Amino acid sequence: MTSLADVFTDQESTNWLKAWLAVDITKAGLERFVYEEIQTVHSQIFNYIRSKLNLPATASCPTPGKCKTRSNKQPRHCPIKLCDEVHDEIIQYHRYGKPSWKNTSADQWASNPWQIAKCFMPPDGYTDINTVQDTDFNGVISVLLNCIHFDNKVSFSIQPSGSKVLCFLTKVIK
Repeated sequence: MTSLADVFTDQESTNWLKAWLAVDITKAGLERFVYEEIQTVHSQIFNYIRSKLNLPATASCPTPGKCKTRSNKQPRHCPIKLCDEVHDEIIQYHRYGKPSWKNTSADQWASNPWQIAKCFMPPDGYTDINTVQDTDFNGVISVLLNCIHFDNKVSFSIQPSGSKVLCFLTKVIK
């Protein structure tokens, strides 16, 4: 059996440890930035929709637990259309127009901005994740890549137009 001391003498093990630490430190550094920007996205979406529907600033879904996350083909359920409009806005914010509805819970959209962030993550593995801290590196990077709000928030091009060169964030999660 290998001892802990062997990890520091074996070069391959040391490299894996350094790589894990780099990913963990990078994720920790991105958490606050990504969460604050998702809060901004959340506010923009809800302010726009409340204004559009002429709802009070504090309006949220009147039937929590009954609005269901849906694909474009499923019926709408929100009696005041709030969740339906949020759904449509999330599609507008998604780079490819195909959010991950499996991860999110529509009845929490008004109260938990991270439920909206989960729409920009890969389709599997994030259902029980409710905070940025609980989200893995791949999920956090996916939010940056898939939410067009971040296009003007970083000093590099997330999706170079007309270029076949991948953004380095895409390279990181591939």
